Amino acid sequence: MDTTIELYNKIPCYILNKANTNEDEFSFNRIKECIENYTGCKLRKVIKINPKGINLIYIHDADYYVENNLEDPYKDLSVNSSIQRFTVENYKTYIESDGIPSPALKTILKESIIKYDVFNNCTLSFDDWTKYGFTNDWIFGIAKQVTVNEEKNEEYYFITIHPNGIFKCEKFVNNLFSSDEYDLYRQEIAGSNGNKV
Repeated sequence: MDTTIELYNKIPCYILNKANTNEDEFSFNRIKECIENYTGCKLRKVIKINPKGINLIYIHDADYYVENNLEDPYKDLSVNSSIQRFTVENYKTYIESDGIPSPALKTILKESIIKYDVFNNCTLSFDDWTKYGFTNDWIFGIAKQVTVNEEKNEEYYFITIHPNGIFKCEKFVNNLFSSDEYDLYRQEIAGSNGNKV
């Protein structure tokens, strides 16, 4: 059995239509039905994010809101919940001609499970990490440019995955008092010549 299908039947799953137009209701319902048929999971149609489950949100892409001078509702959503966006503009790419989910939609479903793991489990449920036989931690990092009081700086975010699949996410703040293993990784991200690697 596909891991996505198995996990969608174990995790509470919600779906929200934030496109808010009658013409988008048809495509929203068609995608909802496609996901339900594929996973066997009944998606609960809701109007608010539920932090204890997967939240699939049907919404316009960012360009739509810019072009129409509207506030993008995706920006107002909680960052402490598993939220996966799929857009009106890409509707036709989500369902194959025979009614099954396209690879794009299947990827969205898989990403939603990973986000759920980040916010709820701190364990990779999508894959059995132990089968790889790693004996050391895997550490992934990213740098983000931020401006505070007109001063540009970088914030560093790391995810450490232990050999048993349990992981932790951390933000690294570079200052005089922070000298730990993440300082070494921060230097690697920045590269020896200051370019991102």
